[in-house]
This record gives sequence, structure tokens and C-alpha cells, in this order.
Amino acid sequence: MNNWGQLTLADKMLYVHSGMIRITDIDGVVQTKMFGRGSVIGEIGLFAPDRKRTATAIAEEDTDVYSVDEDKIVELYYQNPECAFHLVKLITRRLIEASAVPLTQS
Repeated sequence: MNNWGQLTLADKMLYVHSGMIRITDIDGVVQTKMFGRGSVIGEIGLFAPDRKRTATAIAEEDTDVYSVDEDKIVELYYQNPECAFHLVKLITRRLIEASAVPLTQS
């Protein structure tokens, strides 16, 4: 897994086949999360206006991933509406989670 640092060019996303990946950012704005088998990471950067990664991915153990490059993602997006809808929902969910402010009880 190379060039998966925050603010690097996003030209592919990853599917985690096995292992564990930690997602974090330099400034501590993004809450650290762990992603394991079956997870997809790197999708937000592909659709960002500046095409920059929003966080850093670090393999926490031996990890096998499959990469899907931008051209293939665009192809899937247009050819398979179900896949496109899934990506939109995934990106939306992660952006909402990242911007959520913890509620305080009064």
C-alpha cells in the first residue's frame, strides 16, 4: 500500500481482502477508525474536487488489498447504477460520520 497519505493524489480505491487498516489524519480531525475484510477505502478522494486523500491509511498487520483505479470506478459508476448508488451512500455516510458533533445531554 503506497502513497496513501493524507493530501496525496487519489487515483484508486482499495477493497480490503484480509488484514486491518487504520485510517487517521495528521491534524486529528478525522476520528481514527479500523477497516477490515470487506471494507472499501479511498472512495472520497476519488470524487473530491481536488482529488486529494482526506486521511492516511496504515496497514496494522499483514494486509491483502485489491485496488480499483479511477477509470474502472468511472466505468462501473455509469454501467452499474446499483454500484453507483452504493458508492454515493457510502461517501455520504462517511462524510456525515466525519462531521458529526457529539451530542451533549442537558
